[in-house]
Amino acid sequence: MIKSSSRGLFISYRRCDAGPYARLLKVQLGRSLPGTPVFMDLDSIEPGIDFAEAIKAGLDSCPVMIALIGSKWLELCDEEGHRRIDNPDDFVRFEIRTALERCMRVIPVLIDGANMPKYYQLPDDLGGLARLNALQMSYDRYEYDESRLISILRRMLTTGKPAAAARSRQYFYSGRALSAGTVPRPLRMRPPDYGGSEQTGAHMPETPEPEHLSGRHRDTLRQIFDHPTSHNIEWHAVVSLLGEVGTVTVSHDGKVDVTVGAEKAFLDPPKGKDIDEQMVVDLRRMLAAAGYQAP
Repeated sequence: MIKSSSRGLFISYRRCDAGPYARLLKVQLGRSLPGTPVFMDLDSIEPGIDFAEAIKAGLDSCPVMIALIGSKWLELCDEEGHRRIDNPDDFVRFEIRTALERCMRVIPVLIDGANMPKYYQLPDDLGGLARLNALQMSYDRYEYDESRLISILRRMLTTGKPAAAARSRQYFYSGRALSAGTVPRPLRMRPPDYGGSEQTGAHMPETPEPEHLSGRHRDTLRQIFDHPTSHNIEWHAVVSLLGEVGTVTVSHDGKVDVTVGAEKAFLDPPKGKDIDEQMVVDLRRMLAAAGYQAP
């Protein structure tokens, strides 16, 4: 059985859905991340050991979960024709539910073009899984997909971020880390601290260059800076932009803590898909203070 470690990796999968990928990934993780324990049920649970207790012990020692999701992951049924995922005692559901409850870092990996489960397709206790952006892994480009995943894991392990995962689960939008696990306060703005006085001689930040942004991020930035205010700016586009130019913390209730440069804001997601005019004004003020302008 896996020994206690703050640097372990837990592979969650269904054997008849992603078994071969799980086996291959475990081997590659052992080669690429030597000294990092990897928990996988068949290899990590000895005969005669309580399966559920062994999984709990594995989760205790692994701050990071790699959740392999294939095309059958959601729809696999038991002998009575009921979806396994709907059974509270299903081991995969138990693994992911426990990881989400503990605010572990959960990285969904979609196998061979599988779709990410939607919120309404999942039991309530797995709803948080649907909010996580996923990596892809396929037969045709396995080496590339695997190396990308291992690169992310290596960076997490070397920077010590998994140790903080018990307090702050990380979401990924557009390749940038978005943390969850903290509860933001109501919307407020904080003036920047440039490390100097308010008089002459204060060090002011250089204006960020928007050229590094993708076309859709530049479009969202342009909409925010349109005068007097823009309409129909979708919330998911705003979150994606903010995750690209700064960091975004998403709590379990969906509230958002945003930091761009020295600027900080606490946002309540809109009830609909579009943000309101007041949020446009707040975002424009924050981004302008951080040095951004209309592209």
